[in-house]
Amino acid sequence: MIIRRIERIAVQARGDPKIKAELGYRIKGWGKRRGEKALVYFIPNRKNKNKDYQKGVTVSEFEKAYKQIVTNVTFSRTWFKTNMQPYAKEGGCNFIFVGNIFKLIGIVAYDKSERRVYRRKGP
Repeated sequence: MIIRRIERIAVQARGDPKIKAELGYRIKGWGKRRGEKALVYFIPNRKNKNKDYQKGVTVSEFEKAYKQIVTNVTFSRTWFKTNMQPYAKEGGCNFIFVGNIFKLIGIVAYDKSERRVYRRKGP
């Protein structure tokens, strides 16, 4: 169910500049990472402005993060580093990307009082 919602926001983000700006990264579309379906996105390359970096988050990792939010109310950078290590090793951009996707869907809000934490909205 969560993947369908992510698919809808991914399609909207590709065509809506406001959503792209809120997301913080440019979505390429669905592809493969680690042999699994993944939402692929671009992040700016500070060294070579003509060539963005390409990264992606797999379906199973989105589902894992969603389960964390549903059962524990928060999705934190600390939890991400411990429980999603392959993605954490690629850098903090994957944490931000996952959190902002869930924020756009309306599941979480970024907790300004506690750095690096997205908190579930509602009950």
